[in-house]
Amino acid sequence: MGEYPEFFQQHRLEKRDNLLDNEVNPYPYYFTATHTIDGIIDSFDSLEAKGVSVSCAGRILSVRKMGKSWFIDLIDKGNQFQLYVHNKESSENAVKLVPNIDIGDWAGVTGTLFKTHTGQPTILAKELVMLGKSVADVPFGKIHDGTTSYTLSNIEVRRQQRYLDWITDPESVKRFELRSRIISLIRRHMESEGFIEVDTPTLEMVYGGAEARPFKTDVWALSGQKVYLNVSLELPLKRYIIGGFPKVFALGKCFRNEGIDATHNPEFTLLEWYEAYTDYEDQMRRFENLTCHIVKECTGSLVIEFQGKKIDFTPPWKRIRIPDVIKEIFGCELGAIDRKELELRLDGEMSGEKLSFVGITREQYRKELAEEKLGALVMKVIEEELETSGRLWDPCFICDHPRDISPLTKVKRGNPLFVERFEPHIATFEMGNAYSELTDPVEQYERFAEQRSTTTGKDYDDHPVDMDFIHAIACGMPPTGGVGYGIDRLVMLLAGKESIRDVIPFPMRTSKEPKE
Repeated sequence: MGEYPEFFQQHRLEKRDNLLDNEVNPYPYYFTATHTIDGIIDSFDSLEAKGVSVSCAGRILSVRKMGKSWFIDLIDKGNQFQLYVHNKESSENAVKLVPNIDIGDWAGVTGTLFKTHTGQPTILAKELVMLGKSVADVPFGKIHDGTTSYTLSNIEVRRQQRYLDWITDPESVKRFELRSRIISLIRRHMESEGFIEVDTPTLEMVYGGAEARPFKTDVWALSGQKVYLNVSLELPLKRYIIGGFPKVFALGKCFRNEGIDATHNPEFTLLEWYEAYTDYEDQMRRFENLTCHIVKECTGSLVIEFQGKKIDFTPPWKRIRIPDVIKEIFGCELGAIDRKELELRLDGEMSGEKLSFVGITREQYRKELAEEKLGALVMKVIEEELETSGRLWDPCFICDHPRDISPLTKVKRGNPLFVERFEPHIATFEMGNAYSELTDPVEQYERFAEQRSTTTGKDYDDHPVDMDFIHAIACGMPPTGGVGYGIDRLVMLLAGKESIRDVIPFPMRTSKEPKE
């Protein structure tokens, strides 16, 4: 068979062999449990009084020999319970099994309940069976005075070998149960509002719906045809609207081949919905209602604490209008801003530390400034100003963005230099993006063509034109409001975590072999 991996422990392998030599299968097919450990804890007095036989399962946390008996701690989802194995009162198989047990093994027990002379609730094990023999060390911490000090201290080990995080830290299990609950609540809420959940493709011939660097691969069956992992769910969902589905949503994975930091991971979970006959004002209210519903269901309140500060979700949220902010900061209208002065301002504000963070040189940054659209440069200043002033802490909407950075959005009624777009912010996090969707096929084609004519200097095709999407709109699209919502960031807020890598079960690895 060759050499085993180095994480296989010799003493554990020997115990596995002992079990097999004695015709004990250390990896059985099933086990019937009558109770969970937390269920036994909650109903102990009643079960003990009735003399009920219970069966439960969990991982071995500790084994203590006391003369001709053993005390074993079993743990499941952070709930710990004591077992008692005695060479006279337990079965012969149970007694023979104990010497072959290691910390981290899965075991099942059947027995009756009692309290020790110290008052410790305990199961007298009539039967003890191996359910899953571990041959690698499981880094449980030391138990003392009712608390546990965990030895799994390396945060990257926790993130990249998430199963160890879950095994050793019940709070991590609760965090990911919260994530699943949030997603379930979203689905139920959207369906209660008359939306239907639909499928969208992960592989696309033409990616679109966001300005982002894509992941690309090729299709063997199509002679190497180049395809992309989706960067957004937007364009397929709009096709549903065009096809006659008035209220649709999708919860799915999106992929952007860009940076990894506290709020970005190349693979992330996005909720997008589209609703015919509505505009972005309608969708602001829908976004408020959905978010407040999730927060209230998960916490019992519309006021939570994050990073030591309170966040009040009570609607209505503030609307921060970009044209108004431009007047505050620049003292003039968008069309009167001097581009050269703006570039010099941004160049001066970009500290060496920030340049190091984004990984580019000063020369590269200046080149990017020169190639950026005016609207993008203005938004850099505005977002920095709003964040440093604290105006983006409580939930709010940044509304009415410059037209030149929003190619899929209808122009602002009464102000054609801007569009009907909003970005919700909570605790400074940008939570999503939403529009009064552009439904004029001629204008949409012209906007795409305008984008394509702009040289960005990027090393990938930044604005591919999806002609089938243009064809779809040309068949007629009703007025539509659409929203994209970053679910991972919502989980961060409700779980109290400052890194997206702590709320994604399997974040992108940053090293091949993280070491403890």
